[in-house]
Amino acid sequence: MNDKAKTKTVKKGLYWIIVGRETRYAPWFLGRKKSYRLLPPTREQFIELAKVRNDLELGPSETGSKQEKDTLVVDPTCKAKGKLILNSGACWIKNPDSATLSWMIELAHELNGRVVDYAGRAYTSPTEYYLHPEDKEVLENRGLKLPK
Repeated sequence: MNDKAKTKTVKKGLYWIIVGRETRYAPWFLGRKKSYRLLPPTREQFIELAKVRNDLELGPSETGSKQEKDTLVVDPTCKAKGKLILNSGACWIKNPDSATLSWMIELAHELNGRVVDYAGRAYTSPTEYYLHPEDKEVLENRGLKLPK
């Protein structure tokens, strides 16, 4: 594979839309350790966004628990072929193509969030990424290796 093909390939793995971060502290008797939870967009945020975008549609999914079914977020215009899985804990996709990743980046921008991959890289385009300061702090807090 030549260098041009390498730069245009989206890295395989999991990708999430993140709209914020919640900081938690352990009780005093556990040393008040700090931990973080990355917050996904809510179903209500996607419903509001679907009212103004014609490339966004929500539907039921067969995944999830009996109590809470997941929601599929799809592009009915078929420009983005991938489907986002939305549940109370995350909004994610596995191995998106570049068109789907571009669509996710647009959605995240409108939700005042960002698209983050499994290694903590935040994407501005399918081939350009950076390490967001909040994500860096979360990775360091969890003792994970920072991406290059």
